[in-house]
Amino acid sequence: MAVPIFFIVKIKELGYYINEIIREALYYMEYLIIGWLVLFILFIVFELITMKLITIWFSGGTLVAFILSVFEVYLVIQLAAFVVVTLLLLIARPCAKSFINKAKSENTEITENTEQ
Repeated sequence: MAVPIFFIVKIKELGYYINEIIREALYYMEYLIIGWLVLFILFIVFELITMKLITIWFSGGTLVAFILSVFEVYLVIQLAAFVVVTLLLLIARPCAKSFINKAKSENTEITENTEQ
């Protein structure tokens, strides 16, 4: 049974469109790398300004997404990794906050003892 020429032409057009999509995706991958890096820097700077343990968790997620974008992993996987890592770090936030508060109180006690 012969394949109609119409289908052969459509398959070639589809191949052309897929090549164009891949070419554009590779072009925008460079911007994703820059975007994740800029977000990482912004989260770190904001955390340094506030020192409230607010955005440090998001910077962890952006760092993982940045590393994945360097290795040209799909955007969906980068976004999923960003969300998962950020959520895991947010869950760990209470533990980190109590650890920091404990360290501050011990430091205050040491300072008070040395002043006397």
